[in-house]
Amino acid sequence: MTPVKRRVVRETAALVRDRHKIRPVVLILAPPGDRIGFRAKGTRKTYFLPIHQCYILAVQAHADAMRAARKSHKRSR
Repeated sequence: MTPVKRRVVRETAALVRDRHKIRPVVLILAPPGDRIGFRAKGTRKTYFLPIHQCYILAVQAHADAMRAARKSHKRSR
């Protein structure tokens, strides 16, 4: 793997409503590589999260989706 040595900024396909406009989300990986930032394109405010928290949120979302799928499958029987 390549370590994050400089700031990497990428525009994503995800859209959010911010200040009455629909804007794409900008993703920022900042050194030393332990934080990930999110902001709406065209704005200055960036919201940072530790990467381990993003991982935990992703695992919880996946578990919730699997639980919901099992529950709907049981109902359809």
